[in-house]
Amino acid sequence: MALLWSSTKENFKNCLEIFVVGSMKTMGFFLMLLVVVLFSIALYAYFSTFLKLELDFLFGEDSSSSKKVFGIFQSICSIYLVILILFNYYYCLTTDPGSINKEQYLRWKKIDNYLKKKQNGTQNNQQQDTNNNNNNENNNEIQNVQDEPSSSTAISINNQTEQENIVIDIEKDERQKLLGGEDEFDDLNIDECMEELGDFPDYSQMFVCKKCQVAKPPRTHHCKICKKCQSRMDHHCPWVNNCIGHANHRYFVLFLQYLFIGNLYFALLSIIPIHDAYIRFTEGKIPFYSIQELFLFFIMLLNLSLIFCVGGLYFWHLYLLLTNQTTIEYGENQYYKSEAKKAGNIYVNEYDLGYKTNFKMFFNIGLRTPWWLMLLPVKVKPYGDGINFPSVIDNVGLRQLPPNAVLIKH
Repeated sequence: MALLWSSTKENFKNCLEIFVVGSMKTMGFFLMLLVVVLFSIALYAYFSTFLKLELDFLFGEDSSSSKKVFGIFQSICSIYLVILILFNYYYCLTTDPGSINKEQYLRWKKIDNYLKKKQNGTQNNQQQDTNNNNNNENNNEIQNVQDEPSSSTAISINNQTEQENIVIDIEKDERQKLLGGEDEFDDLNIDECMEELGDFPDYSQMFVCKKCQVAKPPRTHHCKICKKCQSRMDHHCPWVNNCIGHANHRYFVLFLQYLFIGNLYFALLSIIPIHDAYIRFTEGKIPFYSIQELFLFFIMLLNLSLIFCVGGLYFWHLYLLLTNQTTIEYGENQYYKSEAKKAGNIYVNEYDLGYKTNFKMFFNIGLRTPWWLMLLPVKVKPYGDGINFPSVIDNVGLRQLPPNAVLIKH
């Protein structure tokens, strides 16, 4: 009975997970359309009504040269802000967050297997030469060696079996194509293999994902919705229908930043129609009576709610980037911090190199790219390769730590 109940719970859990993942994928597409629709409505309201109200409030209803110049300047600044918002949203949506290259990993395994096989073959040949010399000196030892297999040969067989079992649950054709067969090893040049292996990351010290069967570098997590391992994964965002990771986290934060600035400016302009509605109310008239006024009232309420939602999300990610941690790592670090506090120690995030360094690394500015590129709609590659990250564990000189600091290698 207990086994039946346990099996039922597991099946229900799997069905619920499939339903949630499918719902998130479908919802992501409609949420993207919703973002585009709401943004288009806000733009129409701004250029058709709010900008005109602002100019009339500042310069009066009569047209003048200063009013036209200010209106043109205001329109250019607004369009430029719109370009920044759309640019960062587009690249946040279309940029691969940092999927681990499965083909590269299998190629590395092929080269690594070949080099280990060559090394084991050399050791076997040396062992065989030694046994032949010993056989000439002592005939009794020859009989003992012939009765049981050599230890070096057993080690070679075990190593080969272990290497073949590392890459499991992978399509047979794909594995055969990438790993190759025994005949393909004969065509490889060991010098070329060593040179090519030097260009690959050190996968040997990494965990292997149980889902997609590839190496998981530090700070990498598997996304159940995308069904991929994402480098430095922060979260899966349904509003962009994509994961936020190493390669597009910068665009995501800049999108929130400029959208928040646009919301604040929109709210500032909303003071004018609110002031007019208050005057009409004091005169005994009904404010927001016409369809156009009701439309403006809806847009102002929507913008007010976005200020709190977008602003809260922006400042949260600003805190995370200044402390060099992701949303997933924040929960882990809070646990380590509480455990270290119980022991009377101070937990230190190994990737936290200080506010200034973290900020420059996140936006990749200060080294080869100037800071003002953040103000332009241009693509900037993320800092690093998404596999190796500077850490205070590897170089304690990067940050001054207290004597009772506790560092945990992720």
